[in-house]
Order: sequence, then C-alpha cells, then structure tokens
Amino acid sequence: MSRKNKKTAAKSGFFAFSLTAFLLLLFFLFIPKEINLSNSDIGRHLKNGEMTVSERLIPKTNFYSYTNPDFPFYNHHWLSGVVFWTIHRVSGFEGLSVFFIVISLVTFYVFLSLGMKYSNHGLTALIALAAMPVIINRHEIRPEIFSYFFCAAYLWLFYNFDRNNEPPAHQVSGAMPPDRNRVSGKILYIIPLLQIVWVNLHIYFIMGIFIGSAFWLEALINKNLRQSAGFRILTLVLISSVLASIINPYWLRGLLFPFKIFENYGYLVFENQSVRFIERIFKYPPALNFKIVFYTLAASWIFRIYKSIKEKERFPTAFFIISAAFSAMAWLAIRNFALFGYFALAISALNFKDILPGRLLKWQYLYVPAVLILTLFAFQKTNPQMKSKGADITGLVPGNEAAAQFFIQNRLKGPVFNNYDIGSYLIYHLYPLEKVFVDNRPEAYPSAFFKEVYVPMQEKEEVWLRESAKYGINAIFFYRHDVTPHGQDFLIKRVSDSQWAPVFVDANNIIFLKRIKENSGIIKKFELPKEMFQVVR
Repeated sequence: MSRKNKKTAAKSGFFAFSLTAFLLLLFFLFIPKEINLSNSDIGRHLKNGEMTVSERLIPKTNFYSYTNPDFPFYNHHWLSGVVFWTIHRVSGFEGLSVFFIVISLVTFYVFLSLGMKYSNHGLTALIALAAMPVIINRHEIRPEIFSYFFCAAYLWLFYNFDRNNEPPAHQVSGAMPPDRNRVSGKILYIIPLLQIVWVNLHIYFIMGIFIGSAFWLEALINKNLRQSAGFRILTLVLISSVLASIINPYWLRGLLFPFKIFENYGYLVFENQSVRFIERIFKYPPALNFKIVFYTLAASWIFRIYKSIKEKERFPTAFFIISAAFSAMAWLAIRNFALFGYFALAISALNFKDILPGRLLKWQYLYVPAVLILTLFAFQKTNPQMKSKGADITGLVPGNEAAAQFFIQNRLKGPVFNNYDIGSYLIYHLYPLEKVFVDNRPEAYPSAFFKEVYVPMQEKEEVWLRESAKYGINAIFFYRHDVTPHGQDFLIKRVSDSQWAPVFVDANNIIFLKRIKENSGIIKKFELPKEMFQVVR
C-alpha cells in the first residue's frame, strides 16, 4: 500500500471510529429511563425469577390471579425473569438499569458496525441518526431486549461467515476489497446452542429461525452457493436450530406458541395495534419517525435493485426477505418498531453503500459531523432528562413504592380490584400476601374474562355491583393514568361513590377501601377529601 493510500485509510478509519463513538454517546443519552413499576412488566418478571429460583419450578397456570388461577399459561420468558432477578438481587434496580443500557448499546453497535464496515461511514451515521427515535420507542427493561441482542448476533454471524470463499452480496461489485476477516462457517454451529438460550428468554426466538431461513433461501436459489460447503453448513444449522427450540419447559408446544399466542387475546393492547389504527385515534409522534425510516429503507431497495440489474450484482435476497417481513411487522404492530429500526439501519446503509458521488464523499468529513452536532444540541434543548441537571436516570422513579408500602404497613386486606396496567406492580409487591384481579398478560386469562367481566365492571354499574359482590372485593388499587375510557370513568364513579373511600393517592396510584366495619379505622385515619379530586378532560 502506498503512503497516500495508507494516509487515506487512516483518515477513513479515524472518521469511522469518531462517528461510531459519537453515535454510541448519542444513543446512550436517549435510552436511560427511570423504572416506573406502576405501568411496566418488570415487577412480574422479577417475581417470576424469584419463584423459579426459590421453588425450582416453572408454574404452568396463572397462579398470580385469584380470578383465573387454573387458567393455563406459557411462561415463554421464564429465563429472562431469572436473569433480571439475579441482577436485581446483586445490584438492585440501578443494576438493572445499567444492564439494560449496556445490552442496548452493544446491540446498537453491532447493527451500526455492519454499515460502518461495509458501507459509507457518513451515510451510515445519518441513517443511524434517523433510526434512533424508532429504536428507542420501547426503551424499557423487557425480555425483548434479549431478542434484539440475539437478532444482532445472528445477523452478524450469518452475514459474515465464509460461504466457500464467497463474499457478501454487497461486496460482489468490487467496490470494496475482499474482507479477509470473515469468520469460518464452523462458527455457525454455535447458533443452535444460542437458540436453546433464546427460546427460554423471549417469544421472538422464532426470529432466529427466520433469519437463518432467509440466508438459507438466498443460498438455495444461487447455484454457486447451493453447491458450496457453506450451504450444507447452513442447512445443518437451520435444522439444528429448529430442534434446539424444542428444548423449553413446554417442548413442542413452546416451539409453536409464537403462532398461537394471539388466539386467546381478549383485551386491546396498545403496543399490538397497527400504525394506521393508532393514528386514527390520536397523534403518535413515533409513527412519523417510523415512516421516515421505512421510506428510506424502501428507497434503498429501489437503488439496490437498479444496481443489481445494471451491474449484474448478486441480489441480497436474504436482506430483502428480512426487510419485507420486519417492515410488515412494524406496520401491523408498533411493538415491532425497535426491531424494524435496528435492521433498517444496517440494511439501508448496506444498500446505499455506493450511492454518493465523489464530491459528496469528499465533503462528508464536514457536513456529517455538523449534522450530528446540531442534532445533539437540539436533543439537549428539548429532552427533559438532559435539561434537568442532576436528574437520576437509573433505578426506580422516586416514591414509586409508596402505594405498596402504604398497603402493607397498614395491613390492608383484599381481595383487590386492580386495573390491567398495575398488575405487575401488585404481583411484585404483594404476592403471595394478595393475588391480583388481572395483570398485563392477556394470554393468561380467558378472552371472555376481559369482554364479559373486567371491562364491563368499569363501564356498567350493575356489572360492577354484581361482580364485586361475587369476588368480595374489599380494596381498589389502580394506576390512575389508565388511558382507557372505561378506566377513567370507573375512577370518577368511585370517587363519588359513598360505598368507597379514597385513602391513598400519589403521582401514579390510587387506593380505595370499602366502607365496612373492618376498614373503619383506616378510613377514619386516612380518608382523602373528595374536593381534592378533579375531572380533567
């Protein structure tokens, strides 16, 4: 390599390193968020982990609920609960926050590194910048963070493994020198082992099989790849991954559960709704970010198809299949925004690798850093967490456990009627002292329970009176920011109901006690005046 080429390579390497470091810093500023147990799942996952470790048992019924304790339930993310509980036991909620930040940064880096390694550095950085708001749309500690991580690992392994000396599709044009650091096909044999772990961490383990199938299909339709040793490795790894996915507490039923989970959904869950459905109800800012990234990805495929035809390149079939599938998933359910955003980042960058003319490439050292710095400045001015100096962005929201402590310290008794959002909060704090009426697992309850009991109890007074008497409900424990119309109407009715007394309220939760003799002492001591409650429309 000449001195000039060495200088150019060094400059390009430093530019890539600087952009990567900057984007990781920016991503780090986006993702930290205090944990609000009142409307998140993490409380239940922690209790799951504690139960699994202490009792060495993975229960197969909805034992947290007193309304449907015998209803069958597939705890497909039981191992996530063990991981979360172990971390929490050692380092508390702060440790959980740090773990979430680290695994999120590693996942983002893997997807980003594909673009930085095989495409234009500046263009990859700009695409990553657009994808960030989509990726952080679901930035909470959930089992799905493991699926994002494994998707990154599988994509990197399948894309980089050496299929009989065959370079990736995006390198065939000769625009880049052959990559001498590609991994041996034998490393793919680790994937079935990873699949055993993934199938017990999160229901999206099926994505691992899908990603492998996409690369297998790409090799199948290409004569050179189909006759290579790499194709035989792909076939063996794919079959082994399917068989490995049976190694879970429910065996074959666990493998098939991703295709059956929605058969029993009787409750409308926000994150499972389509983009168009959400936008018909209210303005949802992340939808605009998603559309920007989606149309960027679509444009990249138009360009890639044109290049493949014009220069007779091998078409990246696997990436096209993955793009189509994850785009459809994101349009159909906003819970898939982050998954889509990660893949759109890498694939768009790879598709656009040689779109920029030489003049723009020359000036990218100026305009790309300028755009990134302006973005960071704008984010700092508009993001509440960064504007409030010294804000704690790890651990629990201050005072988040106050409602549960009030319930326990004053020895309040159930049965408790609670709303969907706060179920995991109560499971974490009160089980086994009290069981819940419902929690945020629609698949763990009969669909008829939501349609004929839970929702009607909040909508119709006669149903509330009948069912509350049936279950002997003694306390109401609600997440008061429940955005459902029936939830807000129910709270308004209970505040004015002479049979119920509000005894506790904070930023997130409210507790009522039934006016009976056994509760008279607590009510006399803690009853809140009705005048302090206002209806805000």
